[in-house]
Amino acid sequence: MRFCDKLPKLRKENNITQEQLADRLGISRQAVSKWESGLSIPDMDKMIQLCNVLNCTLEDLLDDGVINSSKSENTKSSFTNYFQDFLKYISKVYNMFCSMKLREKLKCLLEMFLIFGIQYLLGLIIFTLFDSFLFRIFNYIPEFGPYLKLFFDNIIIIALIILGLIIFFHLFKIRYLDYYLLIEDQTITEKVIEPPIADQEPPQKETLKKEFIPETRKEKIIIRDPKHSTFSFFEFLSKIFLFLVKIFSTCLLAIIIAFFIFFLIIFFIALWHIGYGSIFLFLALSILGILLFTYLFIELLYNFITSLKQHLKRIFLLGILSLVIFSFGTGFAITTYLNFSDYNITEYTTVKEITIPMEDNLMLTDDSYGRLNFKYEIDDSRDNIAIKVESYGEFKIDFKEYIESCNYNNYLNGYLLFSRNPINLYKELVNNLKNKKNVPEFFNLLDDDLTVYNVTITLSNKNYQKLKENRANYFIDLQKEHEKYVEE
Repeated sequence: MRFCDKLPKLRKENNITQEQLADRLGISRQAVSKWESGLSIPDMDKMIQLCNVLNCTLEDLLDDGVINSSKSENTKSSFTNYFQDFLKYISKVYNMFCSMKLREKLKCLLEMFLIFGIQYLLGLIIFTLFDSFLFRIFNYIPEFGPYLKLFFDNIIIIALIILGLIIFFHLFKIRYLDYYLLIEDQTITEKVIEPPIADQEPPQKETLKKEFIPETRKEKIIIRDPKHSTFSFFEFLSKIFLFLVKIFSTCLLAIIIAFFIFFLIIFFIALWHIGYGSIFLFLALSILGILLFTYLFIELLYNFITSLKQHLKRIFLLGILSLVIFSFGTGFAITTYLNFSDYNITEYTTVKEITIPMEDNLMLTDDSYGRLNFKYEIDDSRDNIAIKVESYGEFKIDFKEYIESCNYNNYLNGYLLFSRNPINLYKELVNNLKNKKNVPEFFNLLDDDLTVYNVTITLSNKNYQKLKENRANYFIDLQKEHEKYVEE
């Protein structure tokens, strides 16, 4: 119920006339009449005085929905009310279009089409950025990585669609629906003015007389809506969008916590090796800055998910502190590392040599991507094939196991597979830093970059030609199978 409807009802319940109410409030009777006709509303001071005079609360006096009582809150949150409000929104849109001229309709449709196009392009750009980011994260997770990426992709798509609908409907509302308000007052032909109420005893119903004043029928007009009322189904869409964002934030929080634990382990490892050199102390400081910065993200996401208050000032100060610690540790670590001496990498080269028998259907896949440094040596005195591999640090070759398990089109396809023990990599890194030696190839080993391998294959000229022939025939057979598949 509106304020202009509540005021006369409460006034009559307290047996007070407009003039009496005006005297108690210290205003004119015309002001009270304007309040009850809906032409104006009192300020907050007058509202409080009205509550005292009429023995009511602000909740009883104000428009329904102004004060969010528990009852109105429960009503707002009901799905039925959301649906009814959506239907009301549709009705207002329909009535607005029926009242608009053809030129205004075309202008409205063109503007909303442009807004939709801009939203679609922005959503596509945002999704592409998120998709690329998620691909980089989940690409390193075996087996479950693609499913996790698909799950997050669907959440992002649904969230973007809901956010786009909220923005689209809201822009349409403030641009057109709030601008046009339909008023049709064709049924009212006479205004009824009530007689005053007696000061002491209410008059009998028989003595009440009503005065009728003829009033001209109003035309259908369109004016600007001064209230800019909102629709609850916007709130419903916002809740869905916020729920999806919180799901995404929860999953992101779990990933960041995993990174935090990883860096925490690295931090303690660096502290353990401080006695080996000052570079480990600087690395520990650098990792400490990363830990503080990661903790800030964890706190921000946790407060957002649980709807707690964000302590932005403290978070800002901790963020500055983490950047200072990280910059200090990283700067001194890099400066210390640049003073390390160089050494000949051949001093740390490991040589592995294997021998395989020659088969009539054998074929060697050397290096189609240019990552291996292959070198063939001819020795006609050999009946078998000798493969020697040189590389930095310890490694393992799984060539024999691979060639025995790979048989394509009656060809034994041999490929060199390398693997490294993570513990050996860790020992190599620590020893190099301890001895103040640089590690030019270590990060290549972490990325499994095969440029560090030198492969020498020693075999007879006859076997070399046979390998080339088998390889050529193998690709010819593959081409034939492909052509046959296309024809079918």
